[in-house]
Amino acid sequence: MDRIIIQRDDNSLLELDMYPKTSVNLNVQVNTIGDLGTRNSSFSNTFIIPKTPTNMLAFDYAGVSGNISRKPYQVIRCSYLIDTFNVFRNGYIKLIESPNDKEYRVAVFDGILDLGVILGEKRINELDFSQFDHLLSMQSFIDSFQNTEGYIYGVAEFGKTVNNSYISIDKQAPSLFAKTIWDKIFNENGLTYTGVFFEEDAEWPLLVMPPTKGIDVVQSGLTETNIGTSTSQLLDESEFYTEYFGEDRDPFVFNNDGFGPEFSVSGGNIISNYDGTIRINFTTTYTTNGSTAFRVRIKINGEDRALYTPYLSPSPVTREIILDISSGDIIQFEGSGERTASTWPPDGFSFSYDATVAVNISTITGGVYIPMNDYVVTDLKQIDFVKDILQRFGLIMTRDAIDPQNYIFTRIQDVLNDRENAQDWSSKLINIGKEKYRSNYAQENTMAYKYTADAIPVYDGIMTVDDKNLSPSKILWTSPYQIPELSTINWGIFQHLNIPIWRELENGNIENVETEVKLMRLVYNTSGFTFRLFEQGSTNVSDPVPLLRLNNMTYTSIIGRYYQSLNDLLDNYKEVDVEVNLSITDYGGLDLTRLVYLKQTGRFYLIDSVRIRPNKTTAKLLEITNFDS
Repeated sequence: MDRIIIQRDDNSLLELDMYPKTSVNLNVQVNTIGDLGTRNSSFSNTFIIPKTPTNMLAFDYAGVSGNISRKPYQVIRCSYLIDTFNVFRNGYIKLIESPNDKEYRVAVFDGILDLGVILGEKRINELDFSQFDHLLSMQSFIDSFQNTEGYIYGVAEFGKTVNNSYISIDKQAPSLFAKTIWDKIFNENGLTYTGVFFEEDAEWPLLVMPPTKGIDVVQSGLTETNIGTSTSQLLDESEFYTEYFGEDRDPFVFNNDGFGPEFSVSGGNIISNYDGTIRINFTTTYTTNGSTAFRVRIKINGEDRALYTPYLSPSPVTREIILDISSGDIIQFEGSGERTASTWPPDGFSFSYDATVAVNISTITGGVYIPMNDYVVTDLKQIDFVKDILQRFGLIMTRDAIDPQNYIFTRIQDVLNDRENAQDWSSKLINIGKEKYRSNYAQENTMAYKYTADAIPVYDGIMTVDDKNLSPSKILWTSPYQIPELSTINWGIFQHLNIPIWRELENGNIENVETEVKLMRLVYNTSGFTFRLFEQGSTNVSDPVPLLRLNNMTYTSIIGRYYQSLNDLLDNYKEVDVEVNLSITDYGGLDLTRLVYLKQTGRFYLIDSVRIRPNKTTAKLLEITNFDS
C-alpha cells in the first residue's frame, strides 16, 4: 500500500489518508538528455486523495469554504513509503487543486528539484562574503596572488584612468573565486556536496567573478596596535560511527587570557570590550586520521561569520580575518570534522582529529578597508549560478541516498565512458519495446553568452548533431554572464579587458557604477609588472601575476572538452523502451549515474528515465555505441 507522511509546521508527522487502491506511480528522470537545463528529478503523476478530517488538517482546510490556507503555495515536506519500505524520506508534496468538496489532487516529488526549491529566488548578493574583508596594501594585494579561495586581485581595467607603464593597485578590484561562491551557496543553505570533478578539473579553480559595482577607495593612514595572543586547549576527537553522520562540530576552549583590556576570555570564548575594526591572525595546528577532513569556523554571537574550506595543506595553517566588532561581542572558534569519502562505508566510519588554535588580535584604525559585500551587488540567482556550472562542465547532479543534504556531482563524460561500473540488467529484462531515433536536439545546438551592443559573439559554440532529420538549429543554453570588451590599455604586451565598475566624470571625480555580471578565468603571467599604491613608490613583481582573461572560455572549447561523448551519443541517437523486473528495493538502490548493460543486445545504455507502476516498471534507455579509448 502506498503511504504519504508529511512533516507539519511544528515538525510533527502526519500520515495522509489514501484510497485503498491508489498508486503514486513514480517517474524517475535523472539523465534527461533532451534538456540539459532541467536534468534530475523524481516525481509522481498527480493522484487523488480523499478530503478526510486528517487530510484537511494537513492542508489547513484548503478547499473548505472561507479557508485562508497557504498550503497550496508552500513546500510541504513528506516521505513516500510502500508498506514499510521508505522510497524517499526527503521529498515534498504539492497540493495541485481541490476539484470538488470530497477530494484533493496532489503530486509528490523527490530528487534534485529540491535544490531549486531550497535556493528559490535567493540571489548571490544575499550571501555573506564579509570573512574576506581586508585592508588594501601593497602587501595584501601581492599576497592575494597566492590565494586559491576567497578573493584575488586579477589585473584588468576597471574604469579609472590608468598609466601604461605601471599598475595602480587602488584602481584594481578584487574578484571572488567561483569555488568560494559555490561553497557559500551550499554552506549557507545547510547543504554539502561531493564529486571528484572539484579535485581533478584544471579549469574549475581558475574561474572568478569580478565585482559588479565600484566602491569608494580612499587613501587613509593605517595604525595597527597589537593586543595580544591566546592559545586554545587541545581539541581531541576520536570516535567510530556505525550510523551515518555528516559533520562533528566542537568549540575550541581558550583559558589563558593573554590580551590587554580590550579583550578577555570567559567561558572558553573571547569577549570583546572594544568597538572598531580588528585583525585576527590565527594559526591552526592539527592532525587527522586521513579519512577525516578538518576545518575551522569563526562565530560572532553564535552566528557563523567565517567558514574555511577543509585544510589540505600541511599543519600548521595560518589565516587572517578582518572584523568590525562591538563591545560585548562573543568570538568563538569552532573545529569541524567531516568524512572525506563521498559514500558511507558499509562497516562504519572512523573519525579522528586533534587541533589547537593560536589567536593574535590587533586593533586597526584608518587604512583602506575593503568590504567585500559592497563589491558583490549582482542579483544573479544562486540557482542560475549553479546551473551555469552544470552546463559549463557537463555535470550531472544526484542526491546522496544516505545524506539527503549532500549532492553528488559527476561529469556526463565520465558516466558515458564508465563501462567497468555498469549495472547488469540482463536478468531483470522482460521485454524490449520500441526504438526512437529523434532526440530533442537540433542539427546545430548553440551555447551562448551575453554581449555588449554590436559585439561579435565569438565566444559562443555550436554542438553539431549528425542527423539531417532534426530541426536546423536551437539555442541550447544562454549563460547569464556577459563577455567584457577589450580595454584600450596595454600593460607591457598585454591588452587587458574592461570591467567598468568606476566612471571618471568631467570634473575628475570618480563615480561608482554597476556593470553586468561576468565570469572570467585567471591566467598567470611572469613577464614582470610594476605596481603603485596611490601613485607612491614602485614595487616590481616578477613572480606570477594573475590576469583576468577569457582563455578556454569559448563554448567551442567547452563543448570539445566536456561534451564529446554526449555528442557521439546524439549522432547515433537510439532511445529504447524496455520493461524490467525492478523491485521497490531495486529502486531504492538505483544509481542513475551508472550505465546499464544488457547481454541480450550486447550494448551499454544510459538511463534516461524510469516509470514505476503497479506490477510493471518501464525504462527509457539511450544506447551507447562509442567509448573514449
